[in-house]
Amino acid sequence: MMCKLILTSIAISVVLSSSLCYAQTSLRIFEIQGADSVSPHINKIVTTSGVVTASYNGKNQLKGYFIQDTVGDGNENTSDGMFIFDDNKNTSIALGDFIKVTGTVKEYFKLTELAELTSIRTLSTKNHPIKPVEVALPLKKEAWEKFEGMLVHFKQKLTVTDNFYLGQYGELSLSAASRLYVPTEIVDPNDEFAQNTSFEGTSNIAAIIEQESRNNSNYVILNDGSTQPNPPVVPYLSKENSLRVGSKVLDLLGVVNFANNEYKIEPIDTPDFIYSDRPEVPSLGASSLKVASMNVLNYFNGNGTGGGFPTSRGAATLKEFERQRAKIVNAIKAIDADIIGLMEIENDGDGPLSAIQDLVNAVNEASGKVVYKQIADPRGARGNAGTDAIKVAIIYKPTSVTPIELSLSDTNVIHNRPPLSQTFVDNQSGVLSIIVNHFKSKGCSGAKGLDTDQKDGQSCFNAQRKAQASTLLKFIHRVQDASQDKDVLLIGDFNSYSEEDPLDLLRSEGMTSIIKNDYSYVFARQSGSLDHALVTPTLLPQVRGSAKWHVNADEPRVLDYGMKTNPSYLSSDAPYRFSDHDPVILGLSLAQDNLSNRDNSNGQYFNITQYDGSLKYRTLQEGTLELIIFDSRGKAVGQHNQYVGVGEGNLTIDSSIIQRPGLYLYKSIFKNSSGSVLSAGKFMQGE
Repeated sequence: MMCKLILTSIAISVVLSSSLCYAQTSLRIFEIQGADSVSPHINKIVTTSGVVTASYNGKNQLKGYFIQDTVGDGNENTSDGMFIFDDNKNTSIALGDFIKVTGTVKEYFKLTELAELTSIRTLSTKNHPIKPVEVALPLKKEAWEKFEGMLVHFKQKLTVTDNFYLGQYGELSLSAASRLYVPTEIVDPNDEFAQNTSFEGTSNIAAIIEQESRNNSNYVILNDGSTQPNPPVVPYLSKENSLRVGSKVLDLLGVVNFANNEYKIEPIDTPDFIYSDRPEVPSLGASSLKVASMNVLNYFNGNGTGGGFPTSRGAATLKEFERQRAKIVNAIKAIDADIIGLMEIENDGDGPLSAIQDLVNAVNEASGKVVYKQIADPRGARGNAGTDAIKVAIIYKPTSVTPIELSLSDTNVIHNRPPLSQTFVDNQSGVLSIIVNHFKSKGCSGAKGLDTDQKDGQSCFNAQRKAQASTLLKFIHRVQDASQDKDVLLIGDFNSYSEEDPLDLLRSEGMTSIIKNDYSYVFARQSGSLDHALVTPTLLPQVRGSAKWHVNADEPRVLDYGMKTNPSYLSSDAPYRFSDHDPVILGLSLAQDNLSNRDNSNGQYFNITQYDGSLKYRTLQEGTLELIIFDSRGKAVGQHNQYVGVGEGNLTIDSSIIQRPGLYLYKSIFKNSSGSVLSAGKFMQGE
């Protein structure tokens, strides 16, 4: 058989395969790569040579190896390395081999590679060292093209800034910063100075865009040289079977790959990690009352009797649910808060088979005694639990606090997960009202009009979240009027980062963020806080400590309760990764004077105190006193009406109202000619 040869200034050779005749061109690697993202020789058959810098020919690996030109062309805009895909056919190829290979130039999802190989020759098995190129972050995405396929080294100490895909794809995101923060966590879209409280306009969006650009240039993905999803052995884990965001990588050496529209570092050897330690529950200083906010990641208990799985959300099987429950129970026990606001509880009522009752039962069973009780869903005119599949809830320690009256809910249609409020009397001191919140999420499904992404860093449904914040301010006043106490604590998942409009709106009306610019959530390589605690001005001086327990956001998703793809050897009842949000914890010392009646608008003073086992009043005007009595569960058990004169005296309460010894609560309304004075308090009967 004869082949027609076309002679050019470039070296030509002939390759015969059965009855076909191919003309092949000998090119250096940098000529194949070219200066653009796509090779100028795509779909051509070429021959090239280079030193093997990385080999991934093992089972479930990349099915090939990277080679690099021994000298290069000295042009910083062209890569001297490339990937050779041989589908694991030449497993004898080893690191340091100098090889000559013939194949077709392909762009495999924008990765320039040589595939459909027709010839591979090992020219030398001596170790031919290739000096890695020193690279450093930040580096814009388009600048990585010139390193594609090359051996690179980072002198920087890199930080793990995301581990979401570690269990699924063996990937980590690394940054040169301590961690990457969501732009609106630290930059206000409409305030040049983030401490301001403007919640309208777009005057500072340029700063948001600049921060986004910095973040996008300040990460690179570390892969594991594998194409296997959900590997049975998760790479890079510590002895504790974890690898937290914030961990460090030293002297990273690898080759630059491109896959799934991302540049990735395929390591030559196992990277050198400095693993971030798991934190203990934070200490809050000297406080008498602990309050926590916890997202429980779709706590759905099936039909309540062990069946009914999978449900619309949460665990897919009973075994998954049991694992989820155990992790959450251990987290609740570790935090040991007196009051806990919960998000993402199944919205299935509060009966004996409900999700919230299931959780309370589980905590009490694990504790060997009744430690927590739940607050019943508000009903009738006092509110409801909303229309969403999930709701917020409150559990509390009856040994520490006692609820006053029933819970309240905001029934405004702007909320599909209505805020839930409960007023408590601290059994050692004062009165406190808690409002638990879960604002509209940032997902864009169904977004219309102003709820679409306005490109200001706040994503979708920001307009609805602002409306929810505005409505919440009105609900705060309703709660204050009902409790006759100004001390209100807002907790929950506001789905707003620290400098976003909904929080600024709340702060503009006097609410104070207790923990600001400390993350509780990691998403798409960036950390930020969606979970917050805000207090009214009167409560602020009574806050003794606050913290976020970073038990979840930094942990790999592969450690959560899911069991379909998570390897069984990672299963643990430890609280780490019981959710994707970190709990918020506060320590309070409520002022004793919260239990005293205050001056009314005309300055007419009225006060009730416990004195020698009875209730004693003192007033500057005569009037009528209406006293509503509640038992320790917050249930109204009776009413006392009495005319009182100027000065001091005792209140004689019908013994049938308080038949048993114990703690009782009261709400009093004193009516005189000038108006009414209202208050709340507590007393003990039988002591």
